Amino acid sequence: MPETAVKNSGVVIPEIAKWHQRLAAFIIYLVLSAISATLRIRHIDRSGLAQGELKGPSIYCIWHNRLALSMACYTGYVRKHSQGAGLAAMASASKDGAMMSAVLEFAHVQPVRGSTSRRGPQ
Repeated sequence: MPETAVKNSGVVIPEIAKWHQRLAAFIIYLVLSAISATLRIRHIDRSGLAQGELKGPSIYCIWHNRLALSMACYTGYVRKHSQGAGLAAMASASKDGAMMSAVLEFAHVQPVRGSTSRRGPQ
């Protein structure tokens, strides 16, 4: 039975990264880490919400093409100023999402698998 098969319950089972996808994900993670190490990030908080210790849980909304940079910002600022549960990011239930989930796991980010077109509300 394929991993993307729909069970009788209608639940879509997300793809699982294969060994070569996990290897590619690790290489991507290393490259992103190397690039992030060369960045200078300046946080400008005009609202004053992030001054000192963060006051509670937060939700950061970003577009998918900003995910790599946002993980560097999160690691460099939020993790230093908050004792929160960590970071989670949405990833598709597709094969591409499986590799992205592997990259997220290497970065200690909890992947949340879902899709808007394939039973997203579940």
